[in-house]
Amino acid sequence: MTVFFVSAVIFVAGSEALIRVYVAPRDTFDARKDAFLNGTETSAAFGDSRVVSGLVGGDGLANFADAGADLDTILGKLDAYIAMGRGRRIVLQLAPQHFALNRLNDNQQDRLQEFVDPQRGLLQFLRPHYRRYLFEYWSAVIDDPQLLWTNKPTAQATEVTETTLLDRPLADRWRQARIRTQLHIPVAGYATTQAMTQLRATLRRAKESGLEICLIGFPVSGIYRKAAAELPLFLDIRNFYKGFARQFDMEHFDLWDAYDDRYFTNVDHLNDAGARRMTREIRRRCRV
Repeated sequence: MTVFFVSAVIFVAGSEALIRVYVAPRDTFDARKDAFLNGTETSAAFGDSRVVSGLVGGDGLANFADAGADLDTILGKLDAYIAMGRGRRIVLQLAPQHFALNRLNDNQQDRLQEFVDPQRGLLQFLRPHYRRYLFEYWSAVIDDPQLLWTNKPTAQATEVTETTLLDRPLADRWRQARIRTQLHIPVAGYATTQAMTQLRATLRRAKESGLEICLIGFPVSGIYRKAAAELPLFLDIRNFYKGFARQFDMEHFDLWDAYDDRYFTNVDHLNDAGARRMTREIRRRCRV
């Protein structure tokens, strides 16, 4: 019992120190949460990691996307935003992966609550967005303990030569594209899922509140598109989204094949150059 108790104390204390010293200073979660609850922006974007990497916030446009967010989390944030009476224009991502089986079955209620609730837990390592990666953080530090004192964030910008998807071997690109498309393929009955019902209800509330909604399909690389072409449901749901937007009389821009591979860091996420270009395009098309 003594050994167990001491081990537990060491784990808790170590985990808390690890998050506070190593992880939290590099994380933007609390800054985005504060902007969500107290910001003065006039436009806001909601989505998953493609929006995180592909849209540069600022100048009245807030980016409230989160990596790995399922549709329930995305719409929960938007509903809370609507309830607060915030903003005028919304950029909302429409993507095939929002109706993939793994996303539909992923319960992220604790992550959503953590984002929209003004209260914060006392122990940082128990917060959902840290807890889910806790063992990865421990693994990284155990493999290389020097990370704790040699990889601290700095306020000074450093010049970095950005790599692109094209810098990766072709075989690696194909492997990643096939894995990602298999993870992202929507379920066959996506149009009748509870998630689709929730999407419709949230968009109705947004329109009733006077918000202007701009629906965006973010681009993917050429090799991702080739892999997705072997799975007809990708084209099916993109066509569905077009009719869906018309039903709600909302602007919809499907940029699926708009960018070449120079603008990607991996098969379905834009690099910095791609994000800057995409941001300019969204600002122009959605008038945000």
